[in-house]
Amino acid sequence: MVGDADFDDAWSMPCPDTAVNPTILARVRPLVGVQYDAPDGSYRHLLELGITGVPDRLAADLEVVDEAMRACAASSPTAEGVTVRAISLPALGDQRAGWAMTAEQRDGAEAVTWQVRSATVRRGSVAVRIGLTEILDRPSTPPSITDEAFVAIVRTAVATIGS
Repeated sequence: MVGDADFDDAWSMPCPDTAVNPTILARVRPLVGVQYDAPDGSYRHLLELGITGVPDRLAADLEVVDEAMRACAASSPTAEGVTVRAISLPALGDQRAGWAMTAEQRDGAEAVTWQVRSATVRRGSVAVRIGLTEILDRPSTPPSITDEAFVAIVRTAVATIGS
């Protein structure tokens, strides 16, 4: 189930020295969302979030968020070991951005790797934000969903929004 924490985290920056103006974040806060969980019980879930706004303002606001992610990617890996890289998206709308974040989290001797991918596509005054999170039990374990498969999911989600 998608809740307030998911909406609040939709634009969290993985780099501690990167922030976005809270007024902008409030304007692009998703209004609706759907979560899909893995049927095999693994920790993998996909969120689809809907965002609406005034077209000119929405485009500019999303660009500010994207600039922050570009700065984060340029400074990765961070001191905390977070790596951010761009994911190439096809021309799906008026504006688009895709990102992949990898981070290792240690709990004593145990370590898990977070693989988080996100994409935002805007068409006119509507944008869709897709987030895919996988927690892998070993750093060497590849994600079960490739970047290409993630892009296919994004393409399907974008097809549901108006132009």
